[in-house]
Amino acid sequence: MDIKLKVILFVLMSFGFVDAQTKRFIIKTKSVGGFSSGLSITGKKINLQALSLEVDREIDSVKKNIIAEDLGMLLLEGDEEEIKLMLKNHPLVSNFEQDIKWTIQETDDCDEGSNDPSSDDCSPWVEDVLGLTDINNSAIIDSPSSSSDIVVAVIDTGSKITHPYLQSALYLNNLEASGSPGVDDDGNGYVDDVHGYNFAENNSNVREYDTDHGSHVSGIVKTVRDKAIRAGYDSARKIKILPIKFISGSEGSTFGAVSAIQYAISRGAEILNVSWGSRGFSAYSKILYDALAVANNSDIFISAASGNSDCVFTNNNDNDPFFPSQFKLPSLMSVGSATALYRYGVYPRSIDSIAPSCFSNYGTESVDIYSVGSYQSPEGNLSGIWSLAGNESNSDLLTTKKGTSMAAPVVSGIAAVVKSINPLLSAADVKKLIIQTGVQSSSYNNVASSKISFGLSAFEAASSFSPQGVQIVNTNVDCLKAFDGFVCDSSGTSSASDGSNLSGTSGGGCGTIGPVDGEGPLSGNSVLLFTMIYFLFRLFRNRFKLNINRSLSV
Repeated sequence: MDIKLKVILFVLMSFGFVDAQTKRFIIKTKSVGGFSSGLSITGKKINLQALSLEVDREIDSVKKNIIAEDLGMLLLEGDEEEIKLMLKNHPLVSNFEQDIKWTIQETDDCDEGSNDPSSDDCSPWVEDVLGLTDINNSAIIDSPSSSSDIVVAVIDTGSKITHPYLQSALYLNNLEASGSPGVDDDGNGYVDDVHGYNFAENNSNVREYDTDHGSHVSGIVKTVRDKAIRAGYDSARKIKILPIKFISGSEGSTFGAVSAIQYAISRGAEILNVSWGSRGFSAYSKILYDALAVANNSDIFISAASGNSDCVFTNNNDNDPFFPSQFKLPSLMSVGSATALYRYGVYPRSIDSIAPSCFSNYGTESVDIYSVGSYQSPEGNLSGIWSLAGNESNSDLLTTKKGTSMAAPVVSGIAAVVKSINPLLSAADVKKLIIQTGVQSSSYNNVASSKISFGLSAFEAASSFSPQGVQIVNTNVDCLKAFDGFVCDSSGTSSASDGSNLSGTSGGGCGTIGPVDGEGPLSGNSVLLFTMIYFLFRLFRNRFKLNINRSLSV
């Protein structure tokens, strides 16, 4: 066989092989009502089982078929085109999308693994910016369980549940704790979920082994709680921290995140802390939005990190969105990070000013408020907030981290204390109160409120703040304006403001497939096809030239 013909066949075979891409998709089935409706859950299960059987029968390439019945969701992994072809306009499918990866929002810090909060080159615990300057953070403050616990769900990388500083405020599922190992004693579908659940590995082990991000976040909530108690707000003893793990290492999936949110709702959480996300229009997830909308409608306050960039190229979320903090929900607060700058040469240490952190995302339409997420020492060293070192495989108790990951739990802690002081306030009320009691400055003009959160003022105003009630959003319409960058046309197709196509609907409505890897004008497939065409053009052009030369030489 001619060597050039072999090359052509090889290229064609290579293209065919690469084109058959294996990807993960989340499918949400149709039903009546929202997640919280019993009829809705029953309808979801019926449709889900029918769709699952059809998938098994019709698509040979499927490698995974994971059923989350209460959510009405399938997680499929297989040939991209086969899955899309079957699900497009399927009568049982509400919408479907490629599974998105979400990452934690911390930055590199100065002194990982230290146990000395008095170190000169690092920063103190959260203080000053809250109006609460007590620094005795080592003492254990008891937190007896009660029927009126304020549960803060830290949806993250897990937690070091054996940490002595955390244990006094750790959520406890009494039925599972006193029950039999390996048995679902409370009948909620999760075996042995004593302190929470692990959706990264589908078990009840919420401990943290490869990072300490979730523990650090939990510790910040605990610190705000303890400072409020020492300041005389004894109701803060009711605050409990529920660790829910969906991130393994530094990355988690939409499927795990949505499962974690649904679990938090079922456990009675009143606060969700979301110190993770993903940047760009391709990170828009209708399924994640729907889950957080249900949390909103269940009167749950959501504190979400606005995301980190770097100190060279900062990111305006108004132009380049960051999800899920970008979602427009009455109870969701998008939190940027501010850096507290110490006054040089002054002892004891005192704050000179607080400015937006150079790494923090911002946006006058997309970020609500700043909160402290880092410090700068008198020597000029940028550092993080002291909190828990949560890795179960080492003995370190404390460390510092900085990022919007650290700013979000400061707001979660403030919100939890406010709810403990005035339980009549809705999640939307708490958001309004935190904004109203924040400290305004022209340096914060690049966020919507032009403010930084201030705990003490929020606590003082909580008891007299007039409740306005829960603000419900409609999750059952075809097109949801999940954030200001999206519009929906008359056909129900959603598109980004930059012109990116986000169609991928089933049975109408706004689907959210793309722009993702493997799609778009310069995707992997398109580049390969272009390369192949160009290669063939060059090959045949050379042969054509050779024939002409031969003709001329005769």
